[in-house]
Amino acid sequence: MKLQIPIALTILTAVLLSGCGGQIGSASGAPSAQTPAPTATAATAAEEALSLNGSVAALPVMIALTEGFSQKTGGAADAVASGKEAAMTAVTSGEANFAVYDGTADEAPDGTAAKVIAYQAVAVVINTSAGVRDLKPSELSAIFSGQSTDWSDFGGKGPITLIVPEKSNAFRIFFEENFGLRESGNGIAKSLIPDSAAVSDDPLEDTKATEGAVCICSADKVLGTGEAIRIGGIELNRSTLEDGTYPACRSVVFLQRDTLTAGEQAFCDYLSSADARTRIQDAGFLPKDANP
Repeated sequence: MKLQIPIALTILTAVLLSGCGGQIGSASGAPSAQTPAPTATAATAAEEALSLNGSVAALPVMIALTEGFSQKTGGAADAVASGKEAAMTAVTSGEANFAVYDGTADEAPDGTAAKVIAYQAVAVVINTSAGVRDLKPSELSAIFSGQSTDWSDFGGKGPITLIVPEKSNAFRIFFEENFGLRESGNGIAKSLIPDSAAVSDDPLEDTKATEGAVCICSADKVLGTGEAIRIGGIELNRSTLEDGTYPACRSVVFLQRDTLTAGEQAFCDYLSSADARTRIQDAGFLPKDANP
C-alpha cells in the first residue's frame, strides 16, 4: 500500500553544478556587461517539482527533508512510501527523482549512485540497580518477550520491569523485527512484547528512575553517553554503526540518477546542509556525517 504525503517545495532559482554535494551558483541583479541574464536552466529549476519515493521505514527522513527544503525554498513536491524495490524502479524509470530506503548503498541499480545519509538505531538501557551491562540478542528476546523476568538469569539482581514506547513507534517496531519479537498472522503483524510492559512517552527517563527497569529508545538519545548496554559484546558508537556490527541498526540510503536536473541538484545541495542534518536528527535518526 502506498503512503503519500504531499509537501510544498520550492526549487532554488540558481545555476547549479552537477553531482550531490556540489556548489550552487547564483544569478542576481539586472543583466549587464558584468552580470548575465538568468539562464533557461535556472528558470527550469525554479519550476521543477520533485518526487521522493522510498521505504516505509525511511518515510520520517523523507518528510523531514522535504519539509526542510520547502521552508528554505518554497514550490511543490511529494514524498511517497511504496517500498524499497518500487522506489528504486521509480528512480531508474524517471517516475521519481530520488529514492530513500533502509538498506545498503551497494544495491544501487546501473545508472544511479547511492550513499548512506543516516542510521536508524535502537539503544537498550538498563537501570544501574540491575547490575547488567551486556546481553546477547537471544537474551534480549527472552527479556522483552516476558520469558525471563528476573535479572539473576543474566548475572544481575532483582525483578525485570519492561518499559517501552507505544506499539506504533517506529523504533519499537524495528527492535521487534530485529529480535524476533514480532509475528504475522492473517496478514496482521503482532508484537510479542507482553501487554504488562509499561508504555511510556519517555522510556529512557522512566528507566533511569525505576529500579530493575529496561527500555528501548532511539540511539540518538544516548550516543556517546555510555548509558546504552552492549549487545553481544558490541558497544553503541559511531564506528559500530558505520561498519554495521552494532546489532540493532540499519542504514538509510539516498539514491539518485547519475545525471541530475537543475532542481535535483538543488535538493542534493540542501541534503548536505546543516539544516538537513538537524532535521534528520529531530526525526529520531542519526545523520551519517554528524559529529560523534
